[in-house]
Amino acid sequence: MVNRYAEENEDSRVIQATFNTRTNIDGLSSVLEVQDVARFIYYMNAQHASLDFVKDIEKVKSFFNKLRDMKLANQTIFNYLKHVRRQCNTNSCKFFIEVTEDIQKRLSRGISREVVGKKYQALMTSTKTPRECKRVLDAAKPSFLKCIQNVKHSKV
Repeated sequence: MVNRYAEENEDSRVIQATFNTRTNIDGLSSVLEVQDVARFIYYMNAQHASLDFVKDIEKVKSFFNKLRDMKLANQTIFNYLKHVRRQCNTNSCKFFIEVTEDIQKRLSRGISREVVGKKYQALMTSTKTPRECKRVLDAAKPSFLKCIQNVKHSKV
């Protein structure tokens, strides 16, 4: 199953074999990264963990399309791709790396759009109008002036 949040059979021999193999290799820095790679390899071939997926680009694209269809954020999908590409950083995978660069660029643009959209939403929901700002300042003016007067009288 592609869904990273669904219940998984952690005893699956493919996932376990992948986990045991990949945890000792430099570059895979976290358990999450290993799990992402294991899910990808399991999707590509549930019977045997191997690098044969580099030959089946359509199935690779299908995996990332399914992640997008599940409404995962572009950053999450980008992380999956980054982890798989890092695992596949060998000479036999040069074609795979080249082909997935397009997917990575598309996801990167999507991440930028999501970030800009979130910033825009934050600005639009918390921004006060000039009229609202004037109301706040008018309400605060008497207290502010009283504080200033107290400070002036306490100076010697």
